Amino acid sequence: MLKINSYAKLNLSLEVIRKYNDGYHEIKSIMQTIDLHDCLEFYPSDSININVVGQNIPIENNLIYKTIINLKNLYLVNQGIGVKVIKNIPLAAGFGGGSSNAAATILALNKLWKLNLTIDEMIAIAIKLGSDVPYFLFQGTALVEGRGEKITPLLDVNLDDILIITTYDHIISNKTEKMFKYLTKNDYSNGDITNNLIKKINNKSLISNRDIYNIFNDLSFKSYKFMNHLLLVLNKFGISNFNICGSGPSIFIIIDDKGIISKLKKNKYLNNYKIFLVKSNKGISKVKYDN
Repeated sequence: MLKINSYAKLNLSLEVIRKYNDGYHEIKSIMQTIDLHDCLEFYPSDSININVVGQNIPIENNLIYKTIINLKNLYLVNQGIGVKVIKNIPLAAGFGGGSSNAAATILALNKLWKLNLTIDEMIAIAIKLGSDVPYFLFQGTALVEGRGEKITPLLDVNLDDILIITTYDHIISNKTEKMFKYLTKNDYSNGDITNNLIKKINNKSLISNRDIYNIFNDLSFKSYKFMNHLLLVLNKFGISNFNICGSGPSIFIIIDDKGIISKLKKNKYLNNYKIFLVKSNKGISKVKYDN
């Protein structure tokens, strides 16, 4: 059996540079994994067996399944695999949980099936599964460019107190695609915001909410109607802005006062939200074997 943690991510920056002729967008982003994670257990099986504990997700829509099928077809693997998934990352909430699961599956099967894939070969497989998947082969703090296939590891950022606020009932299908459709040429930028943040990271300077940028922050108010009310409530606690997680709808805020959590949880409106703390983590996947 192989156990692997599949970590969630945040975007410390997300700029869109331009739109390619094929409809995809060129991005420049700094991604950061956090300690929120799913647990994946891989075990021998005659067939493909995926058990997502506590959830009934159609197997054909599961990125783990698509990743397994892709690897089996590419490398003519004639064996099956069983996967038990303990989900902790909220679904369709901006944390890249599905993409993280796909990358974890590539890493796991590369070991279990002894595929001996290079990192470039894994990236080539990953980008076909989703634009965020290649990043999760690296994790930690990294610059992500192009369609998501160009990854440059950066010095690890240490963020110990990141407040997460996520919804229970605003799952939107194809939300990332819909968010990108809202973009116009006026939303494109040249990457300087990300470059300035890289300078701060290289100088080991303190990262604050003012340094974080996501093109979807303002667009989130158009896509998620509850955002305006949420901001009004947060204003009462001295929080004047927040950072969107990926393409939303979850948000994150770097905080100085952990006591704010208990105060937020007492607000009746925020009873509809899950509120918790996370911190950044480092490096490539934490993989361990169990006999």
